[in-house]
Amino acid sequence: MKAYILVQTRYGGSTEVIFECHNNHGKFFVQGRPVYGWYDAIVELEIPNTNILREITEELRKNQPDITQIGTIVERTDDK
Repeated sequence: MKAYILVQTRYGGSTEVIFECHNNHGKFFVQGRPVYGWYDAIVELEIPNTNILREITEELRKNQPDITQIGTIVERTDDK
C-alpha cells in the first residue's frame, strides 16, 4: 500500500529527514521531496502494513530533533 509521511521541520531539516528515510528504509522508500507550504517534506513509501509506517515515524521522531510535527496518510485501496 502507498503511504506518505508529512513532516514539518525547523529551517533546513527537511533534506535530512528524506535522506534518513532513504538510507534506513530503502526497501520501502519510493521518493521524498522537500516542499513549500504547511509541510517541509513529503516522503512516499510502499509498505506491506501500517505497523511499518508506525515504526518508521517513531524512528524519525527519535533520530531527527529538527522535526516539529509529523503526520501520515495511507492510500485507500478498498474503494470500488
